[in-house]
Amino acid sequence: ARASTWESLNRRYGCTAHNEGRAVSNVKVLGVISARLNSSRLPAKQLLPLAGETMVGRLFQRLEKITLVDQWVLATTADDYNVPLVEWATAAQKSVFAYLGDVSDLVGRIDAIYRQYRPEFIVYVCGDSPLVEIDTMSGMIQLLHSSPEAEIVDYRPLPGRSQFIQGGFNVWKSAMWERIATGSHTADEREHVGYVTRRFPPAERVAYFEDDPLYSTLWHRTSIDTLSDYKFMQTIYQRWYANHPTEEVVPLRWVIELLKQEPELMEINRHVHQRGAGEPVLRVGFAISNRENCQLAIDCARSLQDYHAISVVMLGGGECNKAHEEWNLLPHQELHREMTLQKIHENEPFKLLVTDEENSSMTGVKMVQLQKLMQEDIQGVDWQRECAKWLMSQSEEEGSRSL
Repeated sequence: ARASTWESLNRRYGCTAHNEGRAVSNVKVLGVISARLNSSRLPAKQLLPLAGETMVGRLFQRLEKITLVDQWVLATTADDYNVPLVEWATAAQKSVFAYLGDVSDLVGRIDAIYRQYRPEFIVYVCGDSPLVEIDTMSGMIQLLHSSPEAEIVDYRPLPGRSQFIQGGFNVWKSAMWERIATGSHTADEREHVGYVTRRFPPAERVAYFEDDPLYSTLWHRTSIDTLSDYKFMQTIYQRWYANHPTEEVVPLRWVIELLKQEPELMEINRHVHQRGAGEPVLRVGFAISNRENCQLAIDCARSLQDYHAISVVMLGGGECNKAHEEWNLLPHQELHREMTLQKIHENEPFKLLVTDEENSSMTGVKMVQLQKLMQEDIQGVDWQRECAKWLMSQSEEEGSRSL
């Protein structure tokens, strides 16, 4: 099925596939942007709008201002769910690569592109980081170019400051990339680019970049993993483009000053838990039939996403998806005769299933009545946090009985 998807993409759009082996010359600095539309917490996030343009469009808008990069390539996979991403890239006249391997093998995806271009330098950018600072990236490329012994660049540590607000990108020489590609063996190392470097000898191959100290004066999430992250980024972009032309990019320096002046903006997504390499992905389903319960289910689902990095799925909800935009932004699936709750669970098991159907039960999964949640004394300022905490406690109880 994936091969036929690729053949269709190739016929319609002419995008490059892993196994074609085309060699591309005259690219000294290659930029690769990774993106896939099957995120477990915010599906199709790269195509969500930011001030009138898609997130991936805003990212290209920023990155194409880096004159030192000869070619940018959007790296996705030849899965059906990524076809809209290929269609977007083709319409926007961006280079796109549809990898035939596993969607979680990000190292393989990047390496396939690398081996077509054979650049001296490779710049990797995560496709959910629309505030990457282009001046910093340019400075890192220049530093690595002028450092013969170095193979990778990192921030020079500052006294008393351990974090920089920006992230989501790496700059390597080809020798370092080949060490990463050949040394990444575990599932975590293949999925999380550069994770394997923790096993490499440190220091002597690193060039340390002295970034603007402003970028270490404040730390906040600038990647988009959940709906809360997206709402934060929407706010930032809307504020900037309310007073600036669309061709200007949002400066990270301006974002920092805005957050210092209005720190309450950080509360939109300050609490979101960053899922780490090796952290298990748990699935919780919300099967809701009563329209009056939709918002409660959405709030609880978002709390699980934000505080515990849970993969939630909103199930059924014909009325919910008509009345609540957030329901459609969360992972969701319609129920019908061929796709029942039991079948969905058998295909990809839930850790917990929350339902508003009384006296419901299902084989092999712990079920919680939404009404039980409403009876709990968890109201107040930290309601969402307590909701997530209570649901997690239910999932950890032994057995699979109905409540």
